[in-house]
Amino acid sequence: MKTIRITLSIIAAAVGALVASAQQAPVEAVISIIEGSATFTAPGSTLAVPAVVGQKLPEGSTVITGEASTVIITSFEGIQTSLNAKTSAVIGTHSVNAEGVRTVVIDLKIGSAVSVLDPSKRKINNYGVRTPKGVAAARGTVYTTTYDGVTVTVDTVAGTVVFSSVGGASVTVPSGTGTNGSNGVSALSSANKTSVLDAVKVLAILKAAFPDDSAIATQLTGVEQLAKDKNVATDAEITAAKEAASDVKEAQASGDTEKKDETVTVKVGTLDITVSVSR
Repeated sequence: MKTIRITLSIIAAAVGALVASAQQAPVEAVISIIEGSATFTAPGSTLAVPAVVGQKLPEGSTVITGEASTVIITSFEGIQTSLNAKTSAVIGTHSVNAEGVRTVVIDLKIGSAVSVLDPSKRKINNYGVRTPKGVAAARGTVYTTTYDGVTVTVDTVAGTVVFSSVGGASVTVPSGTGTNGSNGVSALSSANKTSVLDAVKVLAILKAAFPDDSAIATQLTGVEQLAKDKNVATDAEITAAKEAASDVKEAQASGDTEKKDETVTVKVGTLDITVSVSR
């Protein structure tokens, strides 16, 4: 049976309180939701420890998910990245400038990530998933980036993404389409079923965790409609993809998840990292 941990705390985007400066102020991401298992490795360390909800992720942190597992990372309010099963990612640049523009980079080493960006904050969102083959950048979008070690695939399920390859080629990827490329990029005619259903699952989990977030609810409705309009998924497949949300709701209601964990403190260099081990 899966272990599910959840917290409702997110990083507040208190950009108005920042001291006016041309410098980029660093910000730490945080793990908001864990479904299944994952490990965390601190910057400069080689010791991987169990990842826990609430874990702060300074730049250079590595998160690796296990089989049938999902980790949702909150960078700012309205900027969340879900790492799918068997995915490895490093937390890249996380900063906010004096004008309130939030810059987030997720370095995807292998696997798949679903990015959820609040479109109402597109003017202050500067987000990208970086792969060895190029960067998939967006501001108010839901999209999936997959890297299998050879080719990167980007599927846009809401909004617009721009993929720029390391070779200099770039392509705009509107909703319902995708790109596939290694040295360059080529357009795909429609969204991939797996990517769409992954996005439905992630948005359903986020909706259960943050029921007052109207942007997430709207995005979920939009992705479901896209799946139907493009005939990429049946109603039954969409319903199955949303079932994970019920597990998250149960974990919220019981409040027992953390009580079943034992806390252990691990020394990593100068850092004392507290981890929980499920009994």
